[in-house]
Amino acid sequence: MGYHLGMLSRTLRAPNISNLTLKGILIQYFVQYGASYYGGGPTDPNQGPAAFRIPWAIQIIPAAILIGGLFYLPESPRWLAVSNRWEDALRVLADVHGNGDLNNPVVLAQYQEIEDVIRFEREEAISSYAELTKPRILKRVILGMSIQMWSQLCGMNVMSKLS
Repeated sequence: MGYHLGMLSRTLRAPNISNLTLKGILIQYFVQYGASYYGGGPTDPNQGPAAFRIPWAIQIIPAAILIGGLFYLPESPRWLAVSNRWEDALRVLADVHGNGDLNNPVVLAQYQEIEDVIRFEREEAISSYAELTKPRILKRVILGMSIQMWSQLCGMNVMSKLS
């Protein structure tokens, strides 16, 4: 469940249009802390696996909300821009972050950032997975993969991204 939910939340539209909040991370930490006392507490050598399974099971609730609400989310502004649908990208940014105002400073800043990144990627032709195995970037890739793996294993991905 965690792997597939992580794939959904990383590759689909929600992270591109949502703001990361501290609230979700704190909720997950409190859930994990409380669950650690189930079955005798963290110092009990006979503590069962429920202490780590409870936080994983709680993730089913936001996972169901994510899967059900997925069909109502707008397209990713970055994907629209990569597909040369710049006006649609600006409209989505304005609807999500500017209450429909195309001239909102936050909307324009995000639009400019997306435009700059896409222009850089096209100029540098950085679009293959082979680039990730080059020595200058491989350590960063391994670090990013490790962080993602451990965030999935501790069960905080859904709580931090969708709370």
